[in-house]
Amino acid sequence: MTGWSRPIKALLFAILLVGIAGLGDRRRSRALFTTQVTNPSSTFQVGTLRMSNSRSGQALFTTSGAADGVATSTMSVVAASGTMAYVPGPVGAVSPNPLPTDTGFQVSGSGGVVPGMVLVNSVTIGNIGTLAAGAVNLSVPSITVTNNAAAHCDASNALVVNGVDTCGLGRLTDVMRLTAFYRPTNTQAVCVVGSAAPGTVVNAVSDGEAILGCGSAQPSSASPTLGVPLGIPLTRNAAGLAGGAFALASSTAPLTITSATTSGDHIEPALTGVPVWNFRNGAAVRDWAAGETRAITFALSIDPIADNRYQGARAAVDLKWDSTSLSGA
Repeated sequence: MTGWSRPIKALLFAILLVGIAGLGDRRRSRALFTTQVTNPSSTFQVGTLRMSNSRSGQALFTTSGAADGVATSTMSVVAASGTMAYVPGPVGAVSPNPLPTDTGFQVSGSGGVVPGMVLVNSVTIGNIGTLAAGAVNLSVPSITVTNNAAAHCDASNALVVNGVDTCGLGRLTDVMRLTAFYRPTNTQAVCVVGSAAPGTVVNAVSDGEAILGCGSAQPSSASPTLGVPLGIPLTRNAAGLAGGAFALASSTAPLTITSATTSGDHIEPALTGVPVWNFRNGAAVRDWAAGETRAITFALSIDPIADNRYQGARAAVDLKWDSTSLSGA
């Protein structure tokens, strides 16, 4: 600093001291900015797949033979709540059995089922969980048949075939046919079980038309006036011929036929895992949205040409519903 005046030197020295002092106290020279964001806890809950059944734990049909006799307008069936029974048409009638229409011939009295009778009842099945169902299926896991010839057969109604009285020894399921459907609109029905393929949409303005459309009743050479039985058989014989001649019961002890039975009388395979198609936008689809329900009507018909070998016979049929979620849901 040679040549500088004393006042200038003093000023520069003072500035230098202030700068050094500032370096020694960082708190006075530093500004700190902070910020943060938070993602709150992510919560997961598994969806549910649940089914509802309006008759859960209850029979769809329950009939008992409280009285014998010919089916007339004064006879009815002691049946499960909601069941309607329709008796055969008059002998020689051109049309098939009367079915539920505005002029249907409904029975009113007491008695068991008779040849040609049609029993009708409904159950509401639904997907009430939070997940869409990829499929809803119907199966018949087992059928129990019981014969009681001694209580119903005597000299007045014996049926002798090849020298043997067969009265009461026929298995009832060989003359029982099943049809099931639901009506999504006032003019259509979707077939669930019947001669028509599951998911077939037929025109029907009444339950009777839906039963005929899905059961495909047509006159036959064996029964030209009453028509063939409605729907599909519950069992078929060892030869695999649906509706063929079944073996007579060898005893009156109950016989349980399961869907796994591979010999003798067994459940028709079509009643194992039958897809219940859903109706959406005018077409049948497999998936059921959460909260969707359908009132499915069952019609159980008895072959109009059933003879005395089925008198007193009983049958108990189980229905099983199951569903699976959409793939990947």
